[in-house]
Amino acid sequence: SEAALWREGRMAKLDVRDLPKPGVASLFDDRRGRIWLGSQSGVGYIEHGTYKALEGVPGGYIDSFAEDRDGNLWVAHRERGLLRIAPDGRIAWNDTGQRTRRRLAADPVRGGIWIGAFLGGLTHFVDGRIAASYSVRDGLGKGRIKQVSVAGDGTVWVATEGGLSRIKDGRIATLDKQGGLPCDNVNWMIEDAEH
Repeated sequence: SEAALWREGRMAKLDVRDLPKPGVASLFDDRRGRIWLGSQSGVGYIEHGTYKALEGVPGGYIDSFAEDRDGNLWVAHRERGLLRIAPDGRIAWNDTGQRTRRRLAADPVRGGIWIGAFLGGLTHFVDGRIAASYSVRDGLGKGRIKQVSVAGDGTVWVATEGGLSRIKDGRIATLDKQGGLPCDNVNWMIEDAEH
């Protein structure tokens, strides 16, 4: 099968052996340079021109991936929940009490991952437990969580239907239309070279 890679300002075709059939929903590039794919047929990665499917991971919709500072890869599987793939390849399902669409982001400062529930709410999951949790009542932007990102200093950024929320030192500030954005709905964000 064919895949494409953006390299030096151009799209280059790649010949990848054993690539799953169409239906890839999520992509992720890990520290080792592997490209992870979440598809209706399961989860796997591309390395050295070959796709390797993970055994024991059922097909289904994969909402997002994140790699924590310990090298664990986290997978938000819509039907099964939260999957952790350890650096040695061991697979474990983690129960966070949620089986909904999620957005994931690793925390480089405090460890663990941040889990943004699609229909609202944000949880910091560390060492198998919930370390912090935020909702609209705490000042988090309203509505669906579209993206979660954690900066190098530990500041958490959350794109929501109700604005862009920032969590720093446990305090939430949300920027929305009333605060100067062109609209409330924020689909995604990206940090520029000036942070």
